[in-house]
Amino acid sequence: MAALVKQAHPKWHKVSNFKAAIVNTANAKKVAGYSTRVAGAGLIQAPSSTRTQVVAVGDKGTASLNYGFRELHKDYVKSKTIKVRNLGKRAATFALSATTPQGSRHTVTLSRTHLRVRAHQTAYVKVRLAMPVATAGTSAAFADVVGLIKLTPTHGTNHGVALTVPYYLVPQATSNISTKLDTGDLTRWGSTNALVTNRRGAVAGSADWYAWGLSDGYDQDLGSDDVRAVGAQSFPGEETMAFAISTYDRWSNAAEDEFDIFVDVNGDGKDDYDVVAMDNGYLTAGDPDGQVVVAVFDLASGDGSIEFLADAPTDSTTMTLPVLFSQLCTTAKACLSPSNPRFSYSVQAFSFDGTTDPVAGSAKFNAFSPSLSTGMFDTVKPNTRVQVPVTFDSAEFKQSPALGFMVVSHDNPAGDEAQLIKVRAPQRN
Repeated sequence: MAALVKQAHPKWHKVSNFKAAIVNTANAKKVAGYSTRVAGAGLIQAPSSTRTQVVAVGDKGTASLNYGFRELHKDYVKSKTIKVRNLGKRAATFALSATTPQGSRHTVTLSRTHLRVRAHQTAYVKVRLAMPVATAGTSAAFADVVGLIKLTPTHGTNHGVALTVPYYLVPQATSNISTKLDTGDLTRWGSTNALVTNRRGAVAGSADWYAWGLSDGYDQDLGSDDVRAVGAQSFPGEETMAFAISTYDRWSNAAEDEFDIFVDVNGDGKDDYDVVAMDNGYLTAGDPDGQVVVAVFDLASGDGSIEFLADAPTDSTTMTLPVLFSQLCTTAKACLSPSNPRFSYSVQAFSFDGTTDPVAGSAKFNAFSPSLSTGMFDTVKPNTRVQVPVTFDSAEFKQSPALGFMVVSHDNPAGDEAQLIKVRAPQRN
């Protein structure tokens, strides 16, 4: 097919032109249940790609307009340009329209609705994409903005071949959760109130409290498997707990990484359990399915169980891993219980690209009576505030110290999804 295209149009030898022709002439109507996100411009139409004398180029080297992933605190407006190149010997004319809008509510405005491109010339069309922040969606569910820009030939030009250019945006409205805490008062008196605000947030955000146990530096050669911090929280009355992991870089889908939390329940210096967050399909069937589950393995027997999905939003830097106490008590020798409430944990992360991040050190946590209060969860509307009571147990802090608090807010911008608040034990004279 490449040879046919090159023979028909001498300038087709440019790779960008050839790729554009393939994408431009694809047919969305030929795809059952068509979705731009999944199928792009549609089903390739080889004959049309050899007949067109015009190509429409979007972003550099492509035949599409990629508006990217955008965290939004206000309405979104962005313009991009389509270059319409006529590689033939005759002028071509087109009627232009934005079609097949999908995803979140948005509008597309074109700088022109009719276009004439002279032979061997290039014309330009600006595409203005606008979307209210109110329709952008949150971390709770994946949202996108998609559609096609269609160039329909008129007056029999371009051999009757129509062209399309897909456009794509992944938006997410953000909160601005921030926590202030007087840690001096906390350690001096054993309790105080934290102030959680959401000033100028576009959407409501949440503050989810963990005891911050581990911290790790930035590694330039890693991606979304580069661990920044790890924490733990517990709900003794519900017989559950959870770990939280913060990374320096966003993942597109957390299933591209694996996070292992190795847990020593009986304090003998040997890991008893491995709490794993990874792709469910890869773990259970060897075929990735993009869904992240929390699996807990008994390292002595090799037995494992899955009770929960990980809370790991797309395009995020934080995930939480819920675990049942019973999953950390499969044998009497290694059993998390009220009579054996403390454990230590360490973390290692892996990426499917072959990189790994072993987090230095280990942390301790009392799942039944934490040294710092955990498990508080508040939703804060835009431009409002809440007070959160927090506590500090100085005696327990000596046995299971924490670096401080880790407050997870999935809807904050990626770099601010986990706020780390240092807590130091008071110095005695």
